Amino acid sequence: MVYDTEIQKASKFIEDHLQEELSLECVSGEVGFSMYHFHRIFQKEVGMTVADYIRRRITNAASMLLYTKERILDIAHLHRFESQDQFATMMPSFKANKYKGKRLKLSAFIKTETVEGFCGLWRRVDNASDDILQFDNMSNRPITKTTNWNRYSIVLDVPENSATISFGVLLNGKGHV
Repeated sequence: MVYDTEIQKASKFIEDHLQEELSLECVSGEVGFSMYHFHRIFQKEVGMTVADYIRRRITNAASMLLYTKERILDIAHLHRFESQDQFATMMPSFKANKYKGKRLKLSAFIKTETVEGFCGLWRRVDNASDDILQFDNMSNRPITKTTNWNRYSIVLDVPENSATISFGVLLNGKGHV
């Protein structure tokens, strides 16, 4: 059976609602399929899971960080990432399977403007129970005030009992990152 129409409708729905809370239940309901059936169809036809497709919002947010003057807090709110009034973070995660027993380096270029609190990269390694195994948020080497583009890095070991790796950039206080 060919599902082109349903996949196109679902893709359009996702693209039109990337800045809203999306779930498999919500998207599958939009095209009239059960979650289980839709998940299988979508993955077969598109080559990625619905969740991976939705994660494209991270790419959109990263693009806004690079090419607009929007504040990180505003971008985080717009793309429905975890945030509070004066604290914002972008938080993608991935499975740790391929990296167990290895050391990973996260590097990024960051530019700041009038940061009153602090900002920086952060990375966390969790086990299957969501216990934190490794963590660094650059709090011992914060980025503050106004800086030009600089490269920053975080290096963490990924223990054998790791399940997920999360990372991002955070802003604690006022300013632009």
